[in-house]
Amino acid sequence: MSLWFRQILGRGVLFACAVSALALWSTPGRAVPLSFVLTGNDNASWVLDSNPVPTGSIAGTSFWFAGVGPAPFLIFWSDAVFPPGGFTASDDSFASSGNVLDLTGPALYTGPEDAPVFLTGIFALLGNPGSVSEGHIDTLTISATPLPAAWVLFLTALAGLVGWRRSRMSLV
Repeated sequence: MSLWFRQILGRGVLFACAVSALALWSTPGRAVPLSFVLTGNDNASWVLDSNPVPTGSIAGTSFWFAGVGPAPFLIFWSDAVFPPGGFTASDDSFASSGNVLDLTGPALYTGPEDAPVFLTGIFALLGNPGSVSEGHIDTLTISATPLPAAWVLFLTALAGLVGWRRSRMSLV
C-alpha cells in the first residue's frame, strides 16, 4: 500500500470500512422493532415489528395480535369503525369480554389490516365511553428501536473518523 494512500485514508478509516462492510453483509434485512409506551391513566409497554403479521384481521375494521401487550389480545382499530381508531387490550380477539383497555383516537397504522404499517409519533387517546377505560386520558408513544447493527455501524464510523484524525495529526 502506498504512503500516499495511507496518508489520505488512514488506518482508522480502512478498519471502519472493513467492519462496516462485514456488519452490513452479515445483518439480515428486516423491519425495525417499534416500542409502544402508554402513559397517563393507564401504563403499559410492548414491542412490535414495524411491518407485523397479525394473528387475525377483519378487512376495513381491525387486526389483532395474540400474546403481545397488556392482555392476551391486542386489537388495533381502523378509522372506519365507531369510535374510530385506537386500540383495545382484551381477553378475546373480538373485544366482547374482559377488556383491560379500550382507548379511542387516531388510527395508529396505514395500509390494509392484513399487512399494517404502524405510524410513529405521539398519539392522544381517550377512554371509550361505556368501557372500562371511560374517562381515561392517555398518551401512546410509538418510536423506532435502533437495531444493534445500526449502533455497530455508527460506532465504527465514529472510530474511523477518530482514527483518521489521529493519523492526520501524526503526519504533521
